[in-house]
Amino acid sequence: LSLSLNFNAGYNRSRPGAEDSILQPKPDAKPARAILARLQAKRDHVLSVEVFFQVIETLAVVIGVVFAITQVRQYHQDKHREAALELMHAFQTPAFAEALNIVYNLPDGLSKDEIESRVGDRFHLVYALMTTWESLGILVFRGEVDIDMADDFFSGPIRVSWRKLQGHVMGERELLGRDTIEEWFQWLYDQLAKLESATPPVPAHIQHKDWKGHSDQQW
Repeated sequence: LSLSLNFNAGYNRSRPGAEDSILQPKPDAKPARAILARLQAKRDHVLSVEVFFQVIETLAVVIGVVFAITQVRQYHQDKHREAALELMHAFQTPAFAEALNIVYNLPDGLSKDEIESRVGDRFHLVYALMTTWESLGILVFRGEVDIDMADDFFSGPIRVSWRKLQGHVMGERELLGRDTIEEWFQWLYDQLAKLESATPPVPAHIQHKDWKGHSDQQW
């Protein structure tokens, strides 16, 4: 037994690095883990800062878009209000009222010559009325005046005007050889007729009898 132990001891000592492996302590893994933990913390911190700035940039974009939409809506509301006021002021004149009165009293189906003969020296008022509807048609087509606003203001007068004056417009086109005479007047009449065919007109005092205030108002 003694011989066997001595033999094993001698065998262990004879292996290179045997004593080193027995006597030297194993390296401690804690410092390495601490370094890794610090590196991870730094990386997380950098990522957190990047995410923070990304969130700020995103919020800035969102706020900018919301602000732009609000400004556009406000612009359109202001434009519609200005257009409504301009329509009201431009057409509430004695000459305009007189022209409408002349047209309303004309029989249907008159020709160009018959209208001019019946109206006489006041025909310039009727002609001014037709060019007014022509101009309004262009403004509606280009989006400067909303067609619903034009409908609210002048649906009846425009439709009656075309019915009474259609013969004059057709005669003028034939005389001058131009189908573009009062083209936007006719276009506006057609558009308003489409609106009424889809939704029959209801008088305001009936349609809005339960009006609560500006919350119901659409511009």
